[in-house]
Amino acid sequence: MRSLQQALAIGLLALLPQLAAAHQEELKRINILHDQPLSDAPGQRGVLLTVRFAPGQVSASHVHAGSVMAYVLEGTIVTQQEGGPVQRFKAGESWYEAPGVPHVQARNGSDQVPATLLVWQLLPTGEPLLRPLQ
Repeated sequence: MRSLQQALAIGLLALLPQLAAAHQEELKRINILHDQPLSDAPGQRGVLLTVRFAPGQVSASHVHAGSVMAYVLEGTIVTQQEGGPVQRFKAGESWYEAPGVPHVQARNGSDQVPATLLVWQLLPTGEPLLRPLQ
């Protein structure tokens, strides 16, 4: 039993560099426009950012520590939160993501044109924009 646990631990450790690389790729698509502590909500900060999806690009599954509101600036985004339906949003449409609910699918709905989101996020101070799931 102990050797099985050790083998599993070694296998997980071997995956860490791949998970870290995937997380870094996610962050490259993100452009933070404004990150501000909120005086009327101690311990919270508001973050305004854009997320760019190349044609056909898929985001790794992740979770946000705070509420997210997303607005499609260009293109089409296909998204799904755990337990919810797959949804398709085009330029001019928006949606809300509850904190702590895994975002199991986010991808560009086109293999031909890019897509860009404008995102506002409410985050506890010190929390990252997202945490990858795997």
